[in-house]
Amino acid sequence: MSFLPIALSLLISCGEVEKKTAIFLEVKTEEGVNVHEYADRIWIYVDPQDGPFSDSSGNPYAEDLFKTGSTYTTYFGNYNTDDDELEMGLLLDLSVWSGDLPVIELEPGNYTGNVTFSGSAFGEKTEYLRSDVTSPISFSTDQIIEQELVLGLLDEPIGPCNNDIDDDEDGYTDDADPDCESGDEIGFGDTDCNDGIDNDGDGLVDADDPECEDAYTPSEKTGCENDIDDDEDGYTDEDDPDCATGDVEIGFGTTSCNDGTDNDADGDIDSNDRNCDNAEDDDESSPKCENG
Repeated sequence: MSFLPIALSLLISCGEVEKKTAIFLEVKTEEGVNVHEYADRIWIYVDPQDGPFSDSSGNPYAEDLFKTGSTYTTYFGNYNTDDDELEMGLLLDLSVWSGDLPVIELEPGNYTGNVTFSGSAFGEKTEYLRSDVTSPISFSTDQIIEQELVLGLLDEPIGPCNNDIDDDEDGYTDDADPDCESGDEIGFGDTDCNDGIDNDGDGLVDADDPECEDAYTPSEKTGCENDIDDDEDGYTDEDDPDCATGDVEIGFGTTSCNDGTDNDADGDIDSNDRNCDNAEDDDESSPKCENG
């Protein structure tokens, strides 16, 4: 059984295990599961229940890398977003722990209140194993409190495209991100609505722009400023009467030159008819001297 001694004050200590005030957290997997077949690292989260982790001056620790050892790294971070207190994250490199997982020895430091424990095992960007959150426990003077943390296989591994997180911060999450067609959120795309640029100069970018229905929308501009005949009536942007009353092209109008009908039976319709000066023109027919 390997021991990894850590104090809740995060001062690393060494030495033989003896009678003391401590919590021994035994990290293990459910029966029949070899964590090394799935994961390259394990995260252990220590969540304070009675106030924040603080330094010797009583100041709460800031979110950051804290200590680096030969077999582990410790951080403070908001790993549990259900509360405002920072948790201690302990990262174990499984290339170091090639056999049994360690027993983590926690000694009282500046924090002596109740804590809970939880853990997850990851392979690259995917979480394969997770534990339940333990019940709160605290230190008891001159006693070693033993706690198991059992990692079990998830029914469905959780990766960048099913974790409810916008991993690449492009404004689109999981299936809504085009990157997930290839299995990973990796950054911006090549449409106006997924390029990280305010293409129409309205102060809104990509997913924040109401003109972007999704990441595949080709333009951030409204239907009346995108140089596209959105309603396919033959008139674009300011030439379309729809744009006189709104910012969306919605279809045909009521005039002969904007009704989708070959009113003069010459084979040409609306804007394709040489006799239509614009969409407001209500006569497709040729002038009397030209109509036979």
